[in-house]
Amino acid sequence: MTVEELQELISEIDALRRVNKYDCMENILLRYILERNVDGLIGTLRITSRYKDRVPGWDRALEAAERILEEEGEDPNEELEGLI
Repeated sequence: MTVEELQELISEIDALRRVNKYDCMENILLRYILERNVDGLIGTLRITSRYKDRVPGWDRALEAAERILEEEGEDPNEELEGLI
């Protein structure tokens, strides 16, 4: 994830936080899953991990990240360290 992508993600999260911070996060996670953007997905999971019990779909998004990483030949345990 580039600095610009991270800044864009933080801006999106900040805007959504003002609306309905937890329900809207599910949409961001879903978008990254559908795009198979594993870097964006992992970044979002890390940023929201503190609130994972309040973010609908957080656990499913983590499972999706694991599957995508495995399909890409990456080690989910290494890439998702601290999340799983």
